[in-house]
Amino acid sequence: MATDTIFDYINAICHKKKLEYDKKIASSYLLMLWFSHDNNLLPMLNKINQYVFSLPDEIIYKYLYSEVPQGKRFLKWVKKDKSEKEKKFEKELEVYNISKKEMMLYNKFAK
Repeated sequence: MATDTIFDYINAICHKKKLEYDKKIASSYLLMLWFSHDNNLLPMLNKINQYVFSLPDEIIYKYLYSEVPQGKRFLKWVKKDKSEKEKKFEKELEVYNISKKEMMLYNKFAK
């Protein structure tokens, strides 16, 4: 049997499927973080946000399970854009055909 992932718990909350909660896989902090990407859920999340670290994870999960409306959701995780410095670093790696470790050593001794 396949092990559950954070996405299984998110889908269980959104589609109201029974799933035994395991806080090692999906902590309440991570669940709140994922659901905060849906602007329609923000008022509901703000009500319990102040208690995330003081309440047991199981209570937060039950709250989300009962309060999040049933239905499909598109929760996109926003990635950080690379800075110009990171882009320049990667370009230098390609030009000189060396690894990141070698480039970091070079930069360390060049200063």
